[in-house]
Amino acid sequence: MVESLFSPLHLNSSEKGILFVNLDGTVTAYNDTAEDLLNVPREKVLFHPFEESFSDTVFGFSLQQALKDKKVPSTRSSIAETVNPLEVDATILLRDKNTSTPLKPLNLTIPVVEGLIILVRDISELRRLQAIAQRNDRMKELEKMAALIAHEIRNPLGGIKGFAGLLQRDLKGNDDLYKLATHIVEGTENLNRLVYKILGYAKPLKLDLEPHNLVTVLKELLLYLNADASIDPRIIIDLKYSHDTLLVLIDPESLKEALLNLTNNAIQAMSQGGNLCIEVAESAHEAMVKVSDTGEGIPKENMAKIFTPLFTTRPEGHGFGLTEVHKIVHALNGEIELFSKVGNGTTFVIHLPKIESESILIASSV
Repeated sequence: MVESLFSPLHLNSSEKGILFVNLDGTVTAYNDTAEDLLNVPREKVLFHPFEESFSDTVFGFSLQQALKDKKVPSTRSSIAETVNPLEVDATILLRDKNTSTPLKPLNLTIPVVEGLIILVRDISELRRLQAIAQRNDRMKELEKMAALIAHEIRNPLGGIKGFAGLLQRDLKGNDDLYKLATHIVEGTENLNRLVYKILGYAKPLKLDLEPHNLVTVLKELLLYLNADASIDPRIIIDLKYSHDTLLVLIDPESLKEALLNLTNNAIQAMSQGGNLCIEVAESAHEAMVKVSDTGEGIPKENMAKIFTPLFTTRPEGHGFGLTEVHKIVHALNGEIELFSKVGNGTTFVIHLPKIESESILIASSV
């Protein structure tokens, strides 16, 4: 019996979702993880024909064709029909007289029964980490390019400013030409400030990290925001946290600088008023600060460019605010994520390594 081969102990101890479909298309094994990942109740799947609950190609290949041919195409694909991306491994098990076969994904050796075993794994966290790694690599390349361009611009810019200054001196008797020379000088000064911003961005940021209570830092930030008379009174600012103490290794002033950048962006996105929420959350090993607004949201085509230097959608913007946020968060050994949809607001999530109070006590006593 397949049920005895795929016992509940073995099935439900696996971190992967497991399905077994016999050659007539009936699902005869379906573990708890598969139920969670595929979001189809066990009673609708187990001992029912596969096609009653799933489409034929839900796992990236034709299941009917695989059972008919007793052969599975090479599969390690992502399922588009589920909420989270899932990785799929599928293997046909065929009877071989008087033999057993190792079933490596489950670390079992069983007498072979005929049918199709399908293993599924949630890879949403892997995809998230890959996206962060790709963005970090891209930012490093941009840092190098920015530094190179800034150095190349700085020297000729100094020459232009010098010659424009000479023109100013020689044209003092001609108001119109003097104004033109003054515009040149002012333009070179603006460009020079931009060059220094680029060079500052490209320079590595090193911070002195010490244990601090994240909640206390955020309360100080809230006091500052509530005292800012320039903020539209129609914007409601709220701070949410579950515990009074959450220890993290940070430079508090740098973190507040990054968060002020995020909150300023949120405020600017809510021209008609709205809600700005700063929320503290935690998992086993990390603390999270979520900055959410109910503003206009960010178009999908801008999401990948949002941390890129010089990228801005505002006429008065210089395109370094979120770039600086990204740099500070990385110097804090953290990561930052962005979630947004046009018309539904924006949420930035800063992930920071959490430290336990016990480890601080031990370190201070050594």
